[in-house]
Amino acid sequence: MAPPPAASLLRAIRAVDAYPKIHADYASSTASGGVITVIAMLVMALLFGSEYLTYRQVHKHTELVVDSQIDEKLTIHFNVTMRAMACAVVEVVALDISGEKQLDIHDSSVRKVRLSASGVAIDNDESTPHLDHIEEHVNQDAHAHVADHLEKHHDNITAPSANHWKNQGTPTTTTKAPYCGSCYGAGALPTSCCNTCEEVRAAYREKGWAIGDPSRVEQCARENSYIDIAAQSGEGCRLEGHVAVNKVAGNFHLAPGRSFMSGSRLIHDLTPFRDLSFNTSHTITHLAFGDAFPGQEFPANGEDTGPTGANMMFQYFLKVVPTTYQPLSRSRRRTQTLGADGSVLQTNQFSLSTATRFVDVKHGGSGLPGVFFFYDFTPIRIRFTESRHLSFFAFLTSTCAIVGGVFTLSGVAEAIAFRAARYLDKSSS
Repeated sequence: MAPPPAASLLRAIRAVDAYPKIHADYASSTASGGVITVIAMLVMALLFGSEYLTYRQVHKHTELVVDSQIDEKLTIHFNVTMRAMACAVVEVVALDISGEKQLDIHDSSVRKVRLSASGVAIDNDESTPHLDHIEEHVNQDAHAHVADHLEKHHDNITAPSANHWKNQGTPTTTTKAPYCGSCYGAGALPTSCCNTCEEVRAAYREKGWAIGDPSRVEQCARENSYIDIAAQSGEGCRLEGHVAVNKVAGNFHLAPGRSFMSGSRLIHDLTPFRDLSFNTSHTITHLAFGDAFPGQEFPANGEDTGPTGANMMFQYFLKVVPTTYQPLSRSRRRTQTLGADGSVLQTNQFSLSTATRFVDVKHGGSGLPGVFFFYDFTPIRIRFTESRHLSFFAFLTSTCAIVGGVFTLSGVAEAIAFRAARYLDKSSS
């Protein structure tokens, strides 16, 4: 009777068995074999761990390409501490060669934190004096002071006479309708209204005038826009936030004075601070052009000028390099800086050089004390692409090679040890 097909198939499979088994009665264990087995297991574990760490390593492949992404905006993140310049004095200004200008940036994108002389943050609401005790004085002197100012400093400007404004009487302080604040001769029309301090400043900027002492301007006094200067004497200021700029050469700076444009020129009006010496010593806590990527260096972080910086113009020249960072995998490598979806990050790196010079403010020296960041862009983009050092199949192949190689070598070592032991036993007998 012929055997069933299953039995024939099983017999054929047994015939090609490359691992014939020895009956337990004919197998013997030795101490040398046990020692070699333990050593082999430890070596395999060590080699496997090393190979796994190599597999998990992420390498950055770098390449240089011509930057074709020119029509885009970028965000400058900064955190700078002015040790001895009050928040009421310093302004953040950004401008570029395309003609875009951002004056006195103080909205939600930039935050000013008042600091005591020792560098401790001050509650912005604690030291703001009330204006009731100065309101009457301001009302009496506002028009007279502006008239004197126009008469002394703006003789060459076509404006209503000083006597005209002196005879206008004292403006009312109520803001209830119908309220029309005076523009003090700077309005486009005689009936123009300037109901806020900023509107007065804007009118003066249009005329190319300096507003002088804002404590004598009713709107500025009512809004407490000038008294902060005296109240914050001796304080410092930490400026932190971000500025959106065009991808063209430009600068942004932290400097004293009220900024305004006169024609095509940027002017910082230092008249309200004419008796001050501007200590521009500072510390740069953070400066970045765009979001950060893993391993990025920030050369400006930690820059410290020391405590001395009276009327100094600190200039930082930055060469910005556009950078693309491609993470390893959208599903495996998610970081806070790359976004929740692990998408490609468009950002920038930069190199840094510095220069410093003294500005003689009291005698009309050229320049302006402050902290200036001049930046320009390279036409080359750096592209980083994350990749594994080994693919998964290469890691699997290496693991099999480790196991097989260690078992083979341990078998050879055990055979040598066994034969050596038998030879020594025969010699001793």
